[in-house]
Parts: sequence; C-alpha cells; structure tokens
Amino acid sequence: MSSPFNHFIPVAAVSPKGRDIVISATSSERHDVAAECDLADVSRLEATFHLSKGAGPILAVQGSISADIVQTCGVSLEPVPATIEAEVALTFTLDAIKSRVELDIDLVDEDPPEPVQDGQIDFGALAVEHMVLNLDPYPRAPEVAFDAQKWLDSEHSSTEPPGSNPFAALSKLKPGGRGGE
Repeated sequence: MSSPFNHFIPVAAVSPKGRDIVISATSSERHDVAAECDLADVSRLEATFHLSKGAGPILAVQGSISADIVQTCGVSLEPVPATIEAEVALTFTLDAIKSRVELDIDLVDEDPPEPVQDGQIDFGALAVEHMVLNLDPYPRAPEVAFDAQKWLDSEHSSTEPPGSNPFAALSKLKPGGRGGE
C-alpha cells in the first residue's frame, strides 16, 4: 500500500548510537493525507523517531507523532478539530521473513518484527499509520447529541404507506402467509 506521505530512510548501516529522524509533512503532503484518510483537514503532521540497532538483525524504532487535524462530526457534519499526540515503539528485522501464513500469533505476546523492505523504512507511512490509529472513530462536535427519537419519528413519517414492510412480499411466500399455499 502506498502512503500519501513518504519519507524513506536506508537502515542497513545504522550506527551503534542509532539515528534520529525528524519529519514534517509539506502542505501538499498534508492535503493528500487528508484526502486519503477522509479528513476535512490536516494542518500539521510531524514525527520524531530514534532508530537503533538491536540484537542480531533487529532494529528498534521509538518516537512520537504529532498532528492537528479536522474530522467531520458524525451527527451534524460540522468540523471537529483535534490534536493527536501518539507514542510509537516498533521493531523491524533485516532478515527476510519467508512466510507469514504459518505465523502463530498470541495476543499477549509482542508483535513480531516487521521486515525491512528494500533496505529502508518509510517513516512517513509510519507517521500516517499511527495518526490514523489515534483518530476518534466517532467524532462529535461539542454540544451535539444524537436524538434517537427524532430519527425514529422521521423514519415513520416517510412517504411509505402505513403498515408497509420491506419483508411483506416475502411473508406471502411463507406457508400459511397471505397468498401462500
């Protein structure tokens, strides 16, 4: 999957001290991220990471994501601004993982390391992924409430004749139903 914000860093020769990576999305990249993630706006997307060498072929990535975004209220469709601050801790492996089909995953254990693709990690895609993981799944404008009774009343006041049922035609096919057997 391609990301609307890419920032590839080669990782094959990470020094023992590690490497600090600081990225910030441009206006054009933020516009593309907003469109890809179905957001009204992304006015800021920044990330800082520290990449370090672990045991053997393992690489550790720790950092933080910071973003100012605007979602759309699920009830009123008004803009809902939010700030996202998220911590990131991941592991990668320089070894190729032969098959993920046979991978046993225990929900209590840590996630297995992700394979490094073509000797590099896309830190832009990591930033977008962790921003999305921290979005409010049900954004709501302040003081907006879903009125279930109002919704039910509008459903019953539709243009359908009273007693209309979308399954009425099926009930005729049922044995003992109107028009059946």
